[in-house]
Amino acid sequence: MGKLYLVADGAEIARRRKRVAPGLFVEVWGDLYDAGQFWMGEAAKRHLESVGPPLAPQLVIDADLVSVYYGPRLCDVESLPSEESLKSRVLSAHGVSVAWITVDQFGERTTYDPASPADPIFY
Repeated sequence: MGKLYLVADGAEIARRRKRVAPGLFVEVWGDLYDAGQFWMGEAAKRHLESVGPPLAPQLVIDADLVSVYYGPRLCDVESLPSEESLKSRVLSAHGVSVAWITVDQFGERTTYDPASPADPIFY
């Protein structure tokens, strides 16, 4: 069972991101309603802590509490973000679950142009 973390120090996160080894992907999502708060998974936290002392989370949530429902016709699976990143993004919008759908009932790729980061539909 993984963990998801809410961390408040955006300046420290940005500083550490620059120092993380090349090739390591650190995905952190800013909370859309609480400025200065950032959601991340275990891998992102581990990479950030590899270049500094442990980050003090304000909240730790079991990743299993955020449900991901995968559509029946999911395609291009290799291009999907990590489940950890997806769940962190859901929490950044104060959501509790997400449905991941790439192809609609007619076999056509779903398309949508989000209006803002707070839009409940995203890619």
